[in-house]
Amino acid sequence: MPLPPSSPPADAVRPVLARLAALALGALPALPCQATGGHHAVDDAAILEPGQCQLELWNEQARDRQLHYLGPGCHLFGVELGLNLTRNSPRGEAVQRSGGLQLKWAREWLPGLGAGLVWSATWQNQAPRYAGQTLLIPLSWQPRQDLTLHLNLGRDFRRREPDQTRRGVALEWQPHERWQGLVEWFDDGQHAQRRVGLRHFFNENFSLDV
Repeated sequence: MPLPPSSPPADAVRPVLARLAALALGALPALPCQATGGHHAVDDAAILEPGQCQLELWNEQARDRQLHYLGPGCHLFGVELGLNLTRNSPRGEAVQRSGGLQLKWAREWLPGLGAGLVWSATWQNQAPRYAGQTLLIPLSWQPRQDLTLHLNLGRDFRRREPDQTRRGVALEWQPHERWQGLVEWFDDGQHAQRRVGLRHFFNENFSLDV
Protein backbone atom coordinates (compact mmCIF):
# COMPACT_ATOMS: atom_id res chain seq x y z
CA MET A 1 0.00 0.00 0.00
CA PRO A 2 2.32 2.75 -1.22
CA LEU A 3 2.02 6.23 0.25
CA PRO A 4 2.67 9.12 -2.15
CA PRO A 5 4.60 12.23 -1.02
CA SER A 6 1.32 14.13 -0.54
CA SER A 7 -0.20 11.75 2.02
CA PRO A 8 -3.34 12.59 4.04
CA PRO A 9 -3.07 14.37 7.41
CA ALA A 10 -1.93 12.19 10.30
CA ASP A 11 -5.24 12.63 12.17
CA ALA A 12 -7.10 11.21 9.19
CA VAL A 13 -4.71 8.31 8.67
CA ARG A 14 -4.48 7.02 12.26
CA PRO A 15 -8.07 5.66 12.49
CA VAL A 16 -7.68 3.86 9.16
CA LEU A 17 -4.35 2.30 10.18
CA ALA A 18 -5.82 1.23 13.50
CA ARG A 19 -8.67 -0.58 11.75
CA LEU A 20 -6.25 -2.22 9.32
CA ALA A 21 -4.05 -3.37 12.18
CA ALA A 22 -7.03 -4.96 13.90
CA LEU A 23 -8.26 -6.75 10.78
CA ALA A 24 -5.17 -7.76 8.84
CA LEU A 25 -4.07 -11.36 9.27
CA GLY A 26 -0.65 -12.85 8.61
CA ALA A 27 1.90 -15.47 9.62
CA LEU A 28 5.46 -15.04 10.86
CA PRO A 29 8.20 -17.29 9.46
CA ALA A 30 10.83 -18.91 11.68
CA LEU A 31 13.16 -15.94 11.35
CA PRO A 32 11.10 -12.73 11.49
CA CYS A 33 12.49 -11.07 8.34
CA GLN A 34 9.47 -9.92 6.39
CA ALA A 35 9.50 -8.44 2.94
CA THR A 36 8.23 -4.92 2.59
CA GLY A 37 6.35 -6.02 -0.52
CA GLY A 38 3.73 -7.59 1.73
CA HIS A 39 3.18 -9.86 4.70
CA HIS A 40 2.98 -12.89 2.41
CA ALA A 41 5.67 -15.50 2.95
CA VAL A 42 6.52 -15.57 -0.78
CA ASP A 43 8.05 -12.26 -1.89
CA ASP A 44 7.65 -10.58 -5.28
CA ALA A 45 10.43 -9.30 -7.56
CA ALA A 46 9.37 -5.65 -7.38
CA ILE A 47 10.18 -2.62 -5.25
CA LEU A 48 8.52 0.71 -4.58
CA GLU A 49 8.88 3.52 -7.07
CA PRO A 50 11.46 6.28 -6.34
CA GLY A 51 10.10 8.62 -3.69
CA GLN A 52 7.41 6.19 -2.51
CA CYS A 53 6.99 4.82 1.02
CA GLN A 54 4.62 2.28 2.53
CA LEU A 55 3.51 1.13 5.97
CA GLU A 56 2.37 -2.42 6.72
CA LEU A 57 0.40 -3.38 9.83
CA TRP A 58 -0.95 -6.81 10.61
CA ASN A 59 -2.11 -8.91 13.51
CA GLU A 60 -2.22 -12.66 14.12
CA GLN A 61 -4.56 -14.06 16.78
CA ALA A 62 -4.34 -17.71 17.79
CA ARG A 63 -5.47 -19.75 20.79
CA ASP A 64 -2.02 -19.78 22.37
CA ARG A 65 -0.53 -16.44 21.23
CA GLN A 66 -1.01 -13.01 19.77
CA LEU A 67 1.41 -11.36 17.36
CA HIS A 68 1.67 -7.78 16.08
CA TYR A 69 3.77 -6.56 13.14
CA LEU A 70 4.85 -3.09 12.01
CA GLY A 71 6.84 -2.62 8.80
CA PRO A 72 7.67 0.78 7.26
CA GLY A 73 9.63 0.88 4.01
CA CYS A 74 10.86 3.44 1.44
CA HIS A 75 12.67 3.53 -1.90
CA LEU A 76 16.09 5.09 -1.29
CA PHE A 77 19.12 5.22 -3.60
CA GLY A 78 17.76 2.58 -5.97
CA VAL A 79 16.83 0.00 -3.31
CA GLU A 80 13.92 -0.57 -0.95
CA LEU A 81 14.89 -0.08 2.68
CA GLY A 82 12.55 -1.53 5.29
CA LEU A 83 12.23 -2.12 9.01
CA ASN A 84 10.44 -5.09 10.59
CA LEU A 85 9.17 -4.81 14.18
CA THR A 86 7.28 -7.67 15.83
CA ARG A 87 5.78 -8.34 19.25
CA ASN A 88 4.87 -11.96 19.99
CA SER A 89 2.88 -12.80 23.14
CA PRO A 90 2.76 -16.60 23.72
CA ARG A 91 0.30 -17.61 26.43
CA GLY A 92 2.09 -18.24 29.72
CA GLU A 93 5.47 -17.06 28.40
CA ALA A 94 7.46 -13.83 28.32
CA VAL A 95 6.74 -11.37 25.51
CA GLN A 96 9.12 -11.82 22.57
CA ARG A 97 10.19 -8.72 20.64
CA SER A 98 12.31 -8.53 17.51
CA GLY A 99 13.46 -5.90 15.05
CA GLY A 100 14.98 -6.28 11.62
CA LEU A 101 16.54 -4.34 8.77
CA GLN A 102 15.92 -5.28 5.15
CA LEU A 103 17.38 -4.21 1.80
CA LYS A 104 15.64 -5.25 -1.41
CA TRP A 105 16.73 -4.73 -5.01
CA ALA A 106 14.74 -5.88 -8.02
CA ARG A 107 14.23 -5.04 -11.67
CA GLU A 108 12.38 -6.23 -14.76
CA TRP A 109 14.86 -8.08 -16.97
CA LEU A 110 12.40 -8.97 -19.75
CA PRO A 111 8.79 -7.89 -20.36
CA GLY A 112 6.78 -9.62 -17.63
CA LEU A 113 9.84 -11.22 -15.99
CA GLY A 114 11.53 -9.72 -12.94
CA ALA A 115 14.16 -10.89 -10.46
CA GLY A 116 16.05 -9.42 -7.53
CA LEU A 117 17.87 -9.96 -4.25
CA VAL A 118 16.71 -9.47 -0.65
CA TRP A 119 18.97 -9.26 2.42
CA SER A 120 17.66 -8.97 5.97
CA ALA A 121 19.01 -9.20 9.51
CA THR A 122 17.14 -9.64 12.80
CA TRP A 123 17.77 -8.79 16.46
CA GLN A 124 15.64 -9.91 19.42
CA ASN A 125 15.16 -9.34 23.14
CA GLN A 126 16.19 -12.92 23.95
CA ALA A 127 19.55 -14.63 23.70
CA PRO A 128 21.17 -14.56 21.27
CA ARG A 129 20.42 -10.87 20.68
CA TYR A 130 21.53 -11.13 17.06
CA ALA A 131 19.25 -13.82 15.62
CA GLY A 132 20.78 -14.06 12.15
CA GLN A 133 20.34 -12.96 8.56
CA THR A 134 18.60 -14.09 5.37
CA LEU A 135 19.46 -13.96 1.68
CA LEU A 136 16.59 -14.47 -0.75
CA ILE A 137 16.22 -14.47 -4.54
CA PRO A 138 12.67 -13.56 -5.71
CA LEU A 139 11.50 -14.24 -9.27
CA SER A 140 8.19 -12.98 -10.70
CA TRP A 141 6.64 -13.90 -14.06
CA GLN A 142 3.45 -12.36 -15.45
CA PRO A 143 2.20 -14.52 -18.36
CA ARG A 144 -0.91 -12.35 -18.70
CA GLN A 145 -2.32 -9.18 -17.17
CA ASP A 146 -4.38 -10.83 -14.42
CA LEU A 147 -1.94 -13.62 -13.42
CA THR A 148 1.48 -13.44 -11.71
CA LEU A 149 3.68 -16.32 -10.57
CA HIS A 150 6.28 -15.77 -7.81
CA LEU A 151 9.19 -18.11 -6.98
CA ASN A 152 11.53 -17.73 -3.98
CA LEU A 153 14.77 -19.45 -3.03
CA GLY A 154 16.93 -18.38 -0.11
CA ARG A 155 18.89 -19.29 2.99
CA ASP A 156 18.54 -18.39 6.67
CA PHE A 157 21.91 -18.00 8.42
CA ARG A 158 20.89 -18.36 12.05
CA ARG A 159 22.97 -17.59 15.13
CA ARG A 160 23.72 -20.66 17.30
CA GLU A 161 21.34 -22.80 15.22
CA PRO A 162 21.67 -24.75 11.96
CA ASP A 163 21.18 -22.76 8.76
CA GLN A 164 17.98 -23.45 6.84
CA THR A 165 16.84 -23.23 3.22
CA ARG A 166 13.84 -21.03 2.48
CA ARG A 167 11.71 -21.63 -0.64
CA GLY A 168 8.25 -20.92 -1.90
CA VAL A 169 5.88 -20.47 -4.83
CA ALA A 170 2.79 -18.27 -5.10
CA LEU A 171 0.15 -17.50 -7.71
CA GLU A 172 -1.75 -14.19 -7.73
CA TRP A 173 -4.99 -13.71 -9.66
CA GLN A 174 -6.55 -10.27 -10.07
CA PRO A 175 -9.96 -10.57 -11.78
CA HIS A 176 -10.90 -7.00 -10.80
CA GLU A 177 -8.90 -3.84 -10.15
CA ARG A 178 -10.05 -3.84 -6.50
CA TRP A 179 -9.74 -7.57 -5.75
CA GLN A 180 -6.80 -9.97 -5.80
CA GLY A 181 -6.60 -13.63 -4.79
CA LEU A 182 -3.48 -15.47 -3.64
CA VAL A 183 -2.49 -19.13 -3.25
CA GLU A 184 1.00 -19.88 -1.91
CA TRP A 185 3.13 -22.78 -0.71
CA PHE A 186 6.31 -22.12 1.27
CA ASP A 187 8.88 -23.95 3.36
CA ASP A 188 10.83 -22.03 6.02
CA GLY A 189 13.22 -24.93 6.66
CA GLN A 190 11.14 -26.38 9.50
CA HIS A 191 7.94 -27.43 7.77
CA ALA A 192 5.95 -26.71 4.62
CA GLN A 193 2.87 -24.49 4.82
CA ARG A 194 0.04 -23.43 2.55
CA ARG A 195 -2.04 -20.28 2.51
CA VAL A 196 -5.00 -18.85 0.62
CA GLY A 197 -5.40 -15.08 0.80
CA LEU A 198 -7.67 -12.30 -0.41
CA ARG A 199 -6.66 -8.65 -0.91
CA HIS A 200 -9.01 -5.70 -1.33
CA PHE A 201 -7.78 -2.37 -2.68
CA PHE A 202 -9.80 0.46 -1.14
CA ASN A 203 -7.90 2.94 -3.31
CA GLU A 204 -4.36 3.41 -4.67
CA ASN A 205 -3.04 4.12 -1.14
CA PHE A 206 -4.72 1.49 1.08
CA SER A 207 -5.26 -2.26 0.85
CA LEU A 208 -6.40 -4.98 3.26
CA ASP A 209 -5.23 -8.62 3.27
CA VAL A 210 -7.06 -11.52 4.90
